[in-house]
Amino acid sequence: MKKLQFLILFLPILVYAQNNPCINNTSDTSYTNITACDSYTWNDSTYTQSGTYSSNTVSNNNYSMSFDGSNITPNPALNINSGNLNGNDFTWLIACHHNGFSGNDADYIIDSRNNNTGDAGYIYISNTGVIHYTYASGSTSYPANFQSNQWYFIGLIKDGNYLKLTINGVLVDSITVQSNIVYNPIHNLGQRFTYDSDHNWDGFLDEFSLWDRALSENEIHQFMNCSPIGNESGLVGYWNFEEGSGSTAIDRTSNGNDGTINGANYDTNVPSQSCQLTNVNGCDSTATLNLTINNSSTSSTDVTACDSYDWNGTTYTTTGVYTFATTNANGCDSTATLNLTINNSSTSTTDVTACD
Repeated sequence: MKKLQFLILFLPILVYAQNNPCINNTSDTSYTNITACDSYTWNDSTYTQSGTYSSNTVSNNNYSMSFDGSNITPNPALNINSGNLNGNDFTWLIACHHNGFSGNDADYIIDSRNNNTGDAGYIYISNTGVIHYTYASGSTSYPANFQSNQWYFIGLIKDGNYLKLTINGVLVDSITVQSNIVYNPIHNLGQRFTYDSDHNWDGFLDEFSLWDRALSENEIHQFMNCSPIGNESGLVGYWNFEEGSGSTAIDRTSNGNDGTINGANYDTNVPSQSCQLTNVNGCDSTATLNLTINNSSTSSTDVTACDSYDWNGTTYTTTGVYTFATTNANGCDSTATLNLTINNSSTSTTDVTACD
């Protein structure tokens, strides 16, 4: 009986260990030694003093797409063809940042329509900060009080007979739509399908992901804080614009539905994100930075000389302030300043006539 009791108690522990690889594979810590001049940026933080710093989070978001609000060519600034979706539910999730509205602007984040008959959907923001959205049928707006010069994560979620709008992971509005839809795989980012000047996005877009299922609010929060990898369940396409240059927005999923860039530009203005740092076994990992900061140096010398003065290989003949840039003993910038006063020599001539 005692052996049986031990086996019954041991089995749940064995199952837990099998489902949690970090029971057998331990967490680890990595160390980096850096010597820098004046300051060093690490994991989105800038350090100006020597010390030991640790972090268990990481951010890999370095680039977004910038739209200047003026593209009026017959081609979309950024076009993505996702391919057909399986089923009727879907999620759009995208980060957006607007530079500021003017006039009668109604700037589009996404428009997947081919025409004005409501065959697909869109998200746009009017100059009053109201978000307008739809898909397939019905159209509505939500008074979001959308503010310029800050990042938002906007989600459009088709969940059964409901089309839901989320802002920063919070459900704020929904409308009733038909359950069965024909999904249009064309996505114009930053423009209306008509490409006219009053509807072009003026700001930044980032982290566009497309799912063939309705994401929960918890999942949206997760992917706001830490980007998808590309192999998540239901992820049809993911464009994070981390290429940094070129005319192709790479789809980070295995579907390979790359986007075409024609008027948008890469930029380093990105939303703040932070992922838990893990090792190759999927266990927690801590990165430690041993940082030595050496400071740049400056020096100043006052000199008064007659006629000319030689300093660091140069001869100066006029009064002035001169600088010389070099490196100090630590390899950091060193700037020497010479405050020079030149007094000129003088000559005189005397004519004398004398007797005896």
